[in-house]
Amino acid sequence: MSFVTKLFSSSSSSTPKECTADKHLKNPDLYCNQCKNTCCSKCFKSHSSHADKIVDIDQILSDSSVSNNIEGIIKFIDINKTKSIEIQQEFQSTIDTEYQEELLKITNYFKQLHDALHYREVDLKRELKSHYDENQEHFVTLTSALESNVHKCQEIISTLKDSNDNADVTIKKFNEFRLICIEAQKQLNITDNLFVPHKFKEAPVTEFDNLMGRNYIRSQLKGQQEKNQSIYMFYGTELKKFDLKTKKLELVPGISIPAGEKKLDSIWQSMCSTDKHLYIFSKAKWYKYEPESKVWSVKAMPMDNGGYQPVFYDGKKYIYILGGYINAVFHLNVHRFDITTEEFEMNFTTLNSGHQNTPFIINGDENQIYLCGGYHNKDTDALDIIDVEKKTVRTFRHFAPDGFPNLTSGCYIPFTDSIYMITREYLFFRFDMKEQKSYALSNPKGNSYYNRLLFDGDNTIYLISTKLKIMYEYNINTNVWSTTINDNFSPTSAYGSTLSPF
Repeated sequence: MSFVTKLFSSSSSSTPKECTADKHLKNPDLYCNQCKNTCCSKCFKSHSSHADKIVDIDQILSDSSVSNNIEGIIKFIDINKTKSIEIQQEFQSTIDTEYQEELLKITNYFKQLHDALHYREVDLKRELKSHYDENQEHFVTLTSALESNVHKCQEIISTLKDSNDNADVTIKKFNEFRLICIEAQKQLNITDNLFVPHKFKEAPVTEFDNLMGRNYIRSQLKGQQEKNQSIYMFYGTELKKFDLKTKKLELVPGISIPAGEKKLDSIWQSMCSTDKHLYIFSKAKWYKYEPESKVWSVKAMPMDNGGYQPVFYDGKKYIYILGGYINAVFHLNVHRFDITTEEFEMNFTTLNSGHQNTPFIINGDENQIYLCGGYHNKDTDALDIIDVEKKTVRTFRHFAPDGFPNLTSGCYIPFTDSIYMITREYLFFRFDMKEQKSYALSNPKGNSYYNRLLFDGDNTIYLISTKLKIMYEYNINTNVWSTTINDNFSPTSAYGSTLSPF
């Protein structure tokens, strides 16, 4: 009899009349995986309907990491203790310490907000008090003049009563009264607006809620904090990398497209990144960059789609290739590329207009791809949606009625639940998805058709434009634009660019 069966059989000091879950007439050397208890040869029949679930206890233990002896149990205890220490250390380093740091951040943020609100409150009250003092001074001046007039008139009446109808005195006093009236008219200048009231104009509570809504707790699973570390830019045969942390643009050394390949052009929107690779789709070929080996591979497309094809990775399985410009015509066909099988699904659907800009999705829904603006013989103010399941394209909204024609690029910001867009004229605004309203924001300086807005996943939107020798960055919380690349940067329509997690 094994150690374990002895252990089970010794759990009862008296012999039962029939088997129970914890007491048996025979040695409990079997185990039922369906009933989750031991059994013996005597009660085996009660488990006959699922006999395939009955196994030998020794077999269970031989298949497990715990050996059928005391030493094995002790070793198992040691493994669990070691693992417990590792988990405690992991919790302390990734959760406990960061929890205290984040608590302090929240405390400091709202302390600053409280201070700022207090200073603003004092300023507004001081301003209101100054207006009140002006009105009060005017009030004192008016009432003093009126009281003086009353006093002078009373003196005139008293003198007239004592004059015994003396003509000289009467004429003199009425002349004084006439002068008082003339002077009073000049001093008082009584109108309907004696005083100027000043009222406090409250900002709508919804705007304050908007500000508060920008503060949120973001979960960060492993890998998430590594998203969008860089913006890669490809030009001619060179690959450059802009580090989002250091804000430096540097050439990736030793990287070029395969020998014999021509310099790429017309790839303004034709570059994208998955979690592991960079892709460029240009005319009749597609290019794949392997960051570990630092090698480009090149393969043929099923057909020549021309240049200026916006491409978009849905974050899961597919890259969508939209339209294309060939033989002076903007094509409207959409193709789909499987990054796993590297196979194309041609003519997946058809666009409403060609030359679409910056596709994006909202809240990870890869079945609804938004297309901001575009060009097909003329500019457009439309935001379209590709319904992936139905393979259709519909117009979601026009923005010219809101004062924003000629859309060129856009991106979605989760914590404001808004789409941020820019026009050819550099009019920058956000569209609130919940309120279904457009709000004008501060504008960068410039004017260009070829624009790209890239959201880093945190609090910054980057703007790349062919007419700028700089790269702008926009702080979402403060609504302020600033420059982040100021020299050695002259993007053209031959530039490809994309955010990347590596």
